[in-house]
Amino acid sequence: MVAFVLHHRHDGGVRFSFRTGSLPMKTIPVSKVSNIRMAAGGEKRITKLIDDGVLKEWVGIGWIVLRKATAADKKRYMRVAR
Repeated sequence: MVAFVLHHRHDGGVRFSFRTGSLPMKTIPVSKVSNIRMAAGGEKRITKLIDDGVLKEWVGIGWIVLRKATAADKKRYMRVAR
């Protein structure tokens, strides 16, 4: 589900945004979340992701395992595509 929202500003302008409901999360290629790419600036974009059913977090030098991904995690975080 996607909801498009128009926000009327006080100066007469309009700002457009959208919200997603239960759409499937995007996937990201494994090459874009390698340790080298993440250390070179990828951590600004992605801090947590799901890899092989496990929620992982970037900690500056590598990925650590937080836990098995829950249903809520699967709705919130990107998945690694291998």
